[in-house]
Amino acid sequence: AIATTTAEWISALLFLSVLAGKLPSADGELGRKEGSEGQKTVAITPSLSVPPWEEVRPLVVASSSVFLRTSILQLFLSTSAALAARGVDMPGGAAASISAHQIAIQLWMLCSFTSDALAAASQGLVADGIGRDNMVE
Repeated sequence: AIATTTAEWISALLFLSVLAGKLPSADGELGRKEGSEGQKTVAITPSLSVPPWEEVRPLVVASSSVFLRTSILQLFLSTSAALAARGVDMPGGAAASISAHQIAIQLWMLCSFTSDALAAASQGLVADGIGRDNMVE
């Protein structure tokens, strides 16, 4: 799991660097250009404008169930750890151990959700860029 998370973070950072123009894309530049055999290569350039609500609303509706599920999961994990730490007078600092575990699991989940979101967004951008190349202009 650590290797997967590390690989996702490295890939996400490299992908964001390519989008920001800090690293060259596979063809050496950002933007469209004619390939060596007359084929167009696809590179994705980021847009810094904020889309209108009409364009964002379908995404919010589609992701609301996943957001609700994740929020409830986080609520129950936090509640169960709090109840376990308060419920019993534990010898040997077990309450501190549970608290440390809760902090670590929350940070792990934050990193995992962030890297998964960046991976899903980058896959969508790549698929969109490839799909646009197949459209009749």
